Amino acid sequence: MNCFTYKIDINGVATLTFDTPKSNANVFSNISMDELNQLLDTLKDKKDKIKVLFIESAKETIFIAGADINEIKTANNAQQIDAFVKKGQDLFTKLENLPFTTIAVINGMCLGGGLELALACDYRLASSNENTKLGLPEINLGIIPGFGGTQRLYKLVGFAKA
Repeated sequence: MNCFTYKIDINGVATLTFDTPKSNANVFSNISMDELNQLLDTLKDKKDKIKVLFIESAKETIFIAGADINEIKTANNAQQIDAFVKKGQDLFTKLENLPFTTIAVINGMCLGGGLELALACDYRLASSNENTKLGLPEINLGIIPGFGGTQRLYKLVGFAKA
């Protein structure tokens, strides 16, 4: 599907760009998460060349909208949903444990799994663009953030705000 591209400059600055093809929003599907998982392995193998990794979006008004709701709706059973959630958790743990600094460059909506990805980074840099909003809107649907957001958010902002 090719949702991600990356480049590494001569100074050790790597940039990973998320761009879901033929979509107005970047979303985490099984395919995009598998692609990101493989890419994180590739980047980790280049740890001697990378000092910092910036994660950005190619979309102008959306960083990452979260999980692919259509894919979740088509799940046939609880095991499929559990596997999807586990994949996201493992992926963001891998991101969190990379051997170089990671920075989410947020310009636009950063929701659900997008915010959970940002929380797995060492730092978050958010633009002052009026479209930039951060949140976990799935809680309004009675869904607990499943990719690790419940474990990372309170450590960053405290229990009361989380």
